[in-house]
Amino acid sequence: MNKVLSYLYNMPNLGFIRKKYHVHKSKKYIKTLGSTKIKDREFKKNLNEYWKVNYGKKIDPIYHYAFYKIHGVKDVSFIPEHIWYEEIFPILNERNMVSTLSNKEISNLVLPKHNRPKVVVKCVKSKLYSDDNEILSIEEATKIISNCTYDLIIKSTKTGGGKGVSKISYKDNLLLNGTPCKLENLIKMYSGEFVIQECIQQHSMLSEIHPQSLNTIRLVTLRWEGHIRVLLAQLRFGVNKKIVDNASSGGVFCDVNEKGLVAKKAIDLHGKIYNQHPTTHYSFANSTLTVPCWNEIVSEGVRLHKALLHHDMISWDFAVTNNNEVMLVEMNLRGSSWQYQLSYGKPLFGDITTKILQMLK
Repeated sequence: MNKVLSYLYNMPNLGFIRKKYHVHKSKKYIKTLGSTKIKDREFKKNLNEYWKVNYGKKIDPIYHYAFYKIHGVKDVSFIPEHIWYEEIFPILNERNMVSTLSNKEISNLVLPKHNRPKVVVKCVKSKLYSDDNEILSIEEATKIISNCTYDLIIKSTKTGGGKGVSKISYKDNLLLNGTPCKLENLIKMYSGEFVIQECIQQHSMLSEIHPQSLNTIRLVTLRWEGHIRVLLAQLRFGVNKKIVDNASSGGVFCDVNEKGLVAKKAIDLHGKIYNQHPTTHYSFANSTLTVPCWNEIVSEGVRLHKALLHHDMISWDFAVTNNNEVMLVEMNLRGSSWQYQLSYGKPLFGDITTKILQMLK
């Protein structure tokens, strides 16, 4: 059923359904802010003129009002989520290739050699394999897992947003989040598509903020006029002792500037601002945190992007180990204009936003 829904959702002629979905999704977050109206006729006039000149028509100003309420910025060029996803995204990225390349197993094969979490066992089309693609029996796979000395996680190779990410361990029996479970059950639970990996031992500067989750750096790169540039970056944290840091799972995120300096506030998908981490109370406001191995992260994101010629905008999730090693956790070919602009506090495409919009006319 999920495959059918995914196929229908991505059909080109059903764009109006996707647009309604993204409008509804964004406005759901905006409603939590309360009233977002600005009694500023001049700003509304400038907003309408800007979009009519550069996009060809007026738009609903609610998104710009919401960003003003959160950031105190009256900027006419913020990109609404539905315009990003339905009109800009298909120009930048080949939509019919996204589902395939978003599969974590396939993306590892397509990308140039890179550091990634060690794969212990993987499942493809309900069959178990080693990282070297040698087929395994249930007994062989269980034995490999039982011999692991590191903590393990399991995650679906076909979903994102932290969905289905859980801890795996072995103490007399296979345990899923501490509860006995058989591999046969995991195959059914994950629809025959998952990977079991060693947990990354992350850098102490990042684990200090929320030790239960792998706190990753999301780097967004854009191919523009033949060159790969860094569009923006975020440092993401889990909350409430969850093991995932995804914003869609309740996580918070900080903007990271071009020098790797982390912002003195975090934000969530509802636009709520945090001066300290909501669980550990780590103070963002009093911190001068710089992302460890920042230059290496930027170089790796640019290097990997050069290999994907059909996709001009890519979001990379990097981790930094306690040995100062940069690891690619996964890549995302969709992204979210709402989330990115929330932390960035600026229009999605910065100084080329107007040129991007004029491509749509």
